[in-house]
Amino acid sequence: MRKVIFASSILFLMFFAASGFCYQSPTESFVLPYNSVASSDDISAVGYNPAGLGLRRGFQSSFFHTYSDSSFEGDNAWLLSTGRLGFSVEWLGNVTPQTYRKYTLAHGGRFADGFYWGTSYSWFGSRYEDYAKLSSWKLGLLLRPFEFVSLGAIAKDLNRPRFQGEKICVSFDCGLAVRPIGDRLTLSVDGSMSQKEKMKDADMIYRAEWEPFDGFVISGDIDNDGNFGIGGRINLPNLGLGSYNSITKDTDFNRGVTFLNLSEDRYRTLFQRKDNFLELKLSGKIVEENTRVGIFGKKKPTMIEVLNEIRRAQEDKSIQGIILRIAPLDIGLAKTQEIREAILDFKESGKSVVAYLEFGGNKEYYIATAADKSG
Repeated sequence: MRKVIFASSILFLMFFAASGFCYQSPTESFVLPYNSVASSDDISAVGYNPAGLGLRRGFQSSFFHTYSDSSFEGDNAWLLSTGRLGFSVEWLGNVTPQTYRKYTLAHGGRFADGFYWGTSYSWFGSRYEDYAKLSSWKLGLLLRPFEFVSLGAIAKDLNRPRFQGEKICVSFDCGLAVRPIGDRLTLSVDGSMSQKEKMKDADMIYRAEWEPFDGFVISGDIDNDGNFGIGGRINLPNLGLGSYNSITKDTDFNRGVTFLNLSEDRYRTLFQRKDNFLELKLSGKIVEENTRVGIFGKKKPTMIEVLNEIRRAQEDKSIQGIILRIAPLDIGLAKTQEIREAILDFKESGKSVVAYLEFGGNKEYYIATAADKSG
């Protein structure tokens, strides 16, 4: 409870410590479709709220292209994320004389269950001196006290970079996202502020995302000036294709974005078999945190990865069961009990579990007894 109160206090202070929006910072990106800092927990976290990387998803890659007219010329971005690390390259200013590149390295972590932090550092490359010397540091927080509500906050340009001789304001974005009817509908509201102006001048934006059936997602947003955006996405098992268009309050086209997502984690989609089984291998050490030495060291599975894999399989309608392959385990009784309870919870959804155990001791047999069948 103290951690929840502490996190809520930080988000509250970040929201009200600032009081307005200065102007469009030159460190901001122009190629990403709008997303809330409270709901960015996939690869979009690299561009919005790096705390979303603390949820540790599998490998993801995205390519974005913007355009403002029929020539289809515009900016581009390439994003990568794996685990709690993210990286992006953006080619910006392609429809202006001053072209430049933006590089971002991001990392997320977990304070406690439902409470995540993240930070990112961006640097720029250009033949134009103002952009060549530009950099930006961002800090983010994400709080999810319940499955249906999420709070997010970021502080941008914390290093107060200079552009054209002037220091850029530190600015804050804070958001609230709710899922009132499960994970099919997400509603969010975000505010953008700086310490320079009053809160009544804050930029607000309201967003809704709806998945009426598996693999088809539509979204829309509107700000307090009447400008709005419309987007859509079609998901295949590991591939997503989408577009987003922003329109002014006078209904004039502003810009469009097309994007392609690749994901190690499977998307919910109509185009997949409905009788899949997840093969889950349990063997050796299962650690609390990854402790491999060096980037070429062997990665050990963590408890949160194992439990999350079981949970995702429980929620995935295309997966009908789990095949457990159990080898000798080097874990304690508490972890053994936790894994077994996760398997029992999985079975409560009506799905089946089959365990294969060639040999083992009490811990291995204890886990296997949670299965419907064993061999």
